Amino acid sequence: NTISEQSCSQLIQALNYLSISQLVLSFKGMRITDSVVVSLSETLRRLPSLMSLTVGLEENNAVSDDKASCIATALSFIPKLTQIVLGFANCNQIGDYTLQALAGFLRSRYSISKLHLNFQETIVTDKAIHALADSLISLYHLTSLLLGFGRTAISDSGLANLVDKISPLPKLSELSLILNEFFLKR
Repeated sequence: NTISEQSCSQLIQALNYLSISQLVLSFKGMRITDSVVVSLSETLRRLPSLMSLTVGLEENNAVSDDKASCIATALSFIPKLTQIVLGFANCNQIGDYTLQALAGFLRSRYSISKLHLNFQETIVTDKAIHALADSLISLYHLTSLLLGFGRTAISDSGLANLVDKISPLPKLSELSLILNEFFLKR
């Protein structure tokens, strides 16, 4: 048995009435579509007391890059947010647009202390990696960083740029880079 897309949307809409500081949602492998992601994005905008957010969309190939980026846009409406965990692994339509939107959000959010982004087996390229790398330097309070980019199309220079921007983070105490089966673009 699987949970229907309609049930997912109803669950997300019910969150509008909560005043919560932590939210964990996993839709791994549920085959949700863009409409659920848009609904989630709209709901996130109405959760200003949220401090910690985990959203797992792994193995959802029906979610498009432009709609997944709506999640990043919604984050700017959550002023207390300090911990972000987003999983897009094995989403073959997710890529640069979503990661660049997240990078844009991060440039103005100095208070982030935990950032875990899993983009393994997505269509991320150097363009988005460079944007993310440039945004990391503003994260003065970052203590925990996990980045998953295995089986993407990033190059040696993209990876080197990312590592260069991670090195000077003053408070970073936990670092995980998931680069298994890293395919280098030549």
